Amino acid sequence: LYGLYEHPLDDGSSIKFLANYSWVDKVFHTPFADELDATPGYDRLDLRATWTSSDEAVTLSVFVNNVFDKIGIRQLEAHGESQGFRRTGQVTEPRVMGAEFSYKLGAF
Repeated sequence: LYGLYEHPLDDGSSIKFLANYSWVDKVFHTPFADELDATPGYDRLDLRATWTSSDEAVTLSVFVNNVFDKIGIRQLEAHGESQGFRRTGQVTEPRVMGAEFSYKLGAF
């Protein structure tokens, strides 16, 4: 689910606001629907604001990904006897904040 709002400014430039929300429900990582091979659901909110100059040559964005810093399990692997029947997982990224700047050279 996402929402985008764009507002033109008096000098011909514009600013865009983007909000992106996602939900991942409980996932079973094997076909047997075993609770040992399941990971709980989690949600995520990302926000971004982008300013674009009137000639579209300059763009400046600021963003926050995973606003509420919720960590979910993205992947779960069950290993066999040779690896001690261990389970390993991959988690989602923590909150990340940043800025991006771009400058377009020429007519493109």
